[in-house]
Amino acid sequence: MPNAILIATSLAPGDRIGLQKRAVNSWLENGFQVRSYNDAKEAELIRDEFPDVQFQAVDRTAQAYLGKPLVFVSDILSDLGAGENGICGIVNSDIFFRNSPDLAGFLFEHANDSIVLGARLEVENYDDDEGKPDPFGIDYIFMPSGLISKLSESEFILGMPLWDYWLPFEAICQGIPAKRLDPPIGLHVSHDSEWGENIFAFGNILVQTIVHGIRRQNGTDGWAGATAALINYHHERLRSKVQESDVNQDDDDLRMSHMTALADFYDSLSQFSFSYIVDRSDQISFLPVPKT
Repeated sequence: MPNAILIATSLAPGDRIGLQKRAVNSWLENGFQVRSYNDAKEAELIRDEFPDVQFQAVDRTAQAYLGKPLVFVSDILSDLGAGENGICGIVNSDIFFRNSPDLAGFLFEHANDSIVLGARLEVENYDDDEGKPDPFGIDYIFMPSGLISKLSESEFILGMPLWDYWLPFEAICQGIPAKRLDPPIGLHVSHDSEWGENIFAFGNILVQTIVHGIRRQNGTDGWAGATAALINYHHERLRSKVQESDVNQDDDDLRMSHMTALADFYDSLSQFSFSYIVDRSDQISFLPVPKT
């Protein structure tokens, strides 16, 4: 078999470190190499918890914007694309893969010239036999490092919303073949998301990605031009209402109603982008073979 597939992630201290340890161990047991991108201080806090993980220091984080040293997805991709990493992937740090001797070989076969993406099953613990599929989720993405240079840079951040839609959408619009794993191969223990108003900043970036991507891939006439224009129109209309509420110092209920409408728009846009990805990707299936 070629060199091991490299999984990139960003491990974090906190009350979910036990779940991350189990997730990382599942990757290692399946034959993957693991690299975690962190700032130097955070890496030192957790390095001893993950002795088989390579820690890669980053030059910048989102600390100044978000109050957390989260890592930019484009910085991870830039590092992966700069070396001879073969096939590599970005996987959320709490996604667990069941043991199977065939998983790495399956990904070598399907990700050698394509982007391979997949969702998760929501479970109460990683030992559950069954779980609830996330109908619009993307939690792991694999691709050959040689294709990363085709991707545009972005301001999406690992651990924040919508990067997982941007990456496959951008790849497809750049002409990279896409494959979607269904049924999902990853397990995830449910928890509350802590995105807050960050959805608005990243939603704005996703709108621009989708509008430019649709036009680049399909042209500006016909359905593509109309769809891109409609998305742009509704986005600007909803954003302007939120901005006007801030300027006019509207009461909290009115401002919240405008923000809720914009958040709902981003949620619908996420579902649109997921459908766009699904319609332009080939479905592949992997049935794990338990290790004996």
